[in-house]
Amino acid sequence: MLASNRCPYCGQPISNELEQKLNARAEKEKREQLEAAREQAKLEQEKLVKKAVEAARTADQEKIAESERRNKALQASIDERIDAERAASAEKIAESERKNHAETQKLKKQIEIMQRDLEAKTNAERRKQAEQNLLETLEAAFPHDDVRKVKGGAKGGDALQIVRCDGQECERILYESKDTKTWDRTWIAKLLDDQKREGAGYAVLSTSALPNDTQQVHVIDGVYVTKPENVIFVASTLRHEIIKRASQPDVERADNAELLKYMIGDGQQRLDEWRKLNSKSRELTQAMKDSHKKVENARDKHDASLEAEYYGMQAELDDINKRNRRNSDDDSD
Repeated sequence: MLASNRCPYCGQPISNELEQKLNARAEKEKREQLEAAREQAKLEQEKLVKKAVEAARTADQEKIAESERRNKALQASIDERIDAERAASAEKIAESERKNHAETQKLKKQIEIMQRDLEAKTNAERRKQAEQNLLETLEAAFPHDDVRKVKGGAKGGDALQIVRCDGQECERILYESKDTKTWDRTWIAKLLDDQKREGAGYAVLSTSALPNDTQQVHVIDGVYVTKPENVIFVASTLRHEIIKRASQPDVERADNAELLKYMIGDGQQRLDEWRKLNSKSRELTQAMKDSHKKVENARDKHDASLEAEYYGMQAELDDINKRNRRNSDDDSD
């Protein structure tokens, strides 16, 4: 017996048994369609999630790239400012050097004028200056000895050095200074008389004019004759001989020929080297005094500008990093 039910596919009447089978088949197909729909929905959802992740990653990359571009632009701006500051500092230093050069030239002209004025002084003024220079030079070179100006005007020489050994007087050296352009043999006789009057063991004549310019030191009738720049060398040699004889009484006094041989022989090389070093020392000392303060001020100002620029750059970079961190936190939220 056929039931009143009909086939859901063709519309023909079907039995209950067939209907059940068809219903089971239809239920299965519905479940399969539902599962397929769920799977399709899952795939679509995964695509959407992936697309969203890609979009977020692209956005983050764009933000990072934009941040890097801003940082590079800021760094370029800072570098440009630093370069400009360095150029300005270099220009200031160059300007300072130009001013120093101008001042140096001015000083040179003043020195030239002073030199011409010195050359124009009278013989008496030149002699007085030479005496003073000799006295000051001896006092500075031999602080443990008694160096004094000889009184009595034209008689008695210009300076007397009392060499002391352990606080006691050992010997005397008498000095006479001359600042002239020509040599005069009569100076020797006058200095020998003065030497006897002062009771000096040695006599030294400091003169800008020598009997023979090819030799730096002469001994004429027992008087040591040399130029002003060699006086300390001659005096040191004589003083060494005096101290040696004082500490070794049995040692005979070296004669003038032996001392002169040393002064113009082995000692000459030391004299030349000493003169060069002494001259260079005076030049360096004067140059240091003239320029040290100006260079120091310029360097301090330059260092202060560099330090200020550096800390300003650091502060700007710190601000950029803070803003980037805030933007990252906002994006994460």
